[in-house]
Amino acid sequence: MNAHRANPDEKFGLERDEMPPPHPEKPRWRWRRLTALEWATIFGIVGFLAGLLIPGSDHDFSPRFPPAPAPDAPKSCGEIAGRYLDGGSHGGGGDLNILEDGRYSLVRSACVGVLDRDSGWARRVGQHLLLSPAGSAPKRIERTFFSVDWSGRSYLVPVDRMDDFCVAVIEGDEPRDDLRGRFFLRLGDEEKRIDGVPTLSEPWAAYLRDNLLIGTISSAQLDPQRVTIDLGSEGGVERDDVFMVQGHREGGWRRGLRVVAVAGRSSEAAEIRDRPSQQPLEPGWKVVAWKKPKADAGADSAR
Repeated sequence: MNAHRANPDEKFGLERDEMPPPHPEKPRWRWRRLTALEWATIFGIVGFLAGLLIPGSDHDFSPRFPPAPAPDAPKSCGEIAGRYLDGGSHGGGGDLNILEDGRYSLVRSACVGVLDRDSGWARRVGQHLLLSPAGSAPKRIERTFFSVDWSGRSYLVPVDRMDDFCVAVIEGDEPRDDLRGRFFLRLGDEEKRIDGVPTLSEPWAAYLRDNLLIGTISSAQLDPQRVTIDLGSEGGVERDDVFMVQGHREGGWRRGLRVVAVAGRSSEAAEIRDRPSQQPLEPGWKVVAWKKPKADAGADSAR
């Protein structure tokens, strides 16, 4: 093997300084994992565009009732007559109109238009409201409701969702102060300020008695935003427990209170917020939370 190895550059008659620079490596395209928010945005845009392409979409949200009865017919639904909404209005949800003579019209809609339409006759049976369609109608529409009176408010809750309504009361979702919600609320009743406990029959009244812890703000201070609640360790309250303010939302969001100090019959709590509240908490407002089982409360007190 020769001791002298030829310079590879000399093979082509080029000096090293005259060699062209190497080609830069082309960047490789790399897929990255999309976040849940990005996926939701993509599906929302695709769904909206697909909805625009659906031919013949029904965008007539007006109620359609069966023929009127005789003028001397009894007013079978006078007490609960009105327009009921859940989940919003034309942005999606249900729109149930009940007339005093018992006729009803129900429209289920979404952003693409009307999904289901139903009409017929409504009648009261005790605390239940039964909807009987005048003709063929979608089977997926609820037609048996529990009529809930809450200090002048009128709710219509599907019978198989009464437990969900009770949970909404315990967690502060009801009473709401706008029409957006999971249960039918009569138009105009969202402006009625109420608190406390709705009028329910058994077994749902017992469910609230066993699981709802409700108290009252007895005093409040602004800086920092703290309140005193008339419930303490004797009522099962502990430090770091969370209460929800009942019936007083801000910007559509519930207002939470975290317990920071506990006495025998009272406790102090601070509002859980990332920014200062525009509406200070006031004495007399109700707060709600889940009631702890007695066994758990005894174990916590022993610790």
